[in-house]
Amino acid sequence: KVKKSSVSTIMITTIVLGLAVFSAVLFMMISRLLNRGLEDYFQAELVDYSELYQKEIKTEENNLVQVQTNLIGTLDSLYSVLGGFPTETVDPIIESACRNFAVDALAVYDENLKLCSTSKVAQSLNKSEILVKALNGETVLKVEKMGHDVRVFRAVPIKHGFYVTGVLVGMATATSQKFSSLLLRSYVARVDACAC
Repeated sequence: KVKKSSVSTIMITTIVLGLAVFSAVLFMMISRLLNRGLEDYFQAELVDYSELYQKEIKTEENNLVQVQTNLIGTLDSLYSVLGGFPTETVDPIIESACRNFAVDALAVYDENLKLCSTSKVAQSLNKSEILVKALNGETVLKVEKMGHDVRVFRAVPIKHGFYVTGVLVGMATATSQKFSSLLLRSYVARVDACAC
């Protein structure tokens, strides 16, 4: 009887140890596969989100290009007629353009980089490095992260013939709220595609 119990004890111990080792190996393999799968999944998601955010920034940039392209001719005509950019004439033009094109802010500077607008938001656009480059005839684009938002600044020279008479600066914000809406639309589209 003692011999039978010691043999059964050895067998039970061997089985329990074997199951424990097998469970540990199985757990490590599953854990490694899950980690790799989750890592690959989240890496792909981050790439997708990054592409969506870049698309949102590009949309804001394109909007700035459109409004500035429309305004340059008006501002050149204004300079031709009035010899400058009087604030009382520039302000209504800029306010209307911001409203109609959903641009956060626009500002006009003369050839001495004097601000020709009374808008408080326009006054915050004083990004001297892009103003100087634009005054030298270069179109400048600058993207900055400010808090949770990304702001797109674009400065273009206002030319009368070959002479640069001023600078038009615009700012648009790719807000975290806009990006969240874009992500939600993307997620809903994916879920709808998977349901088909």
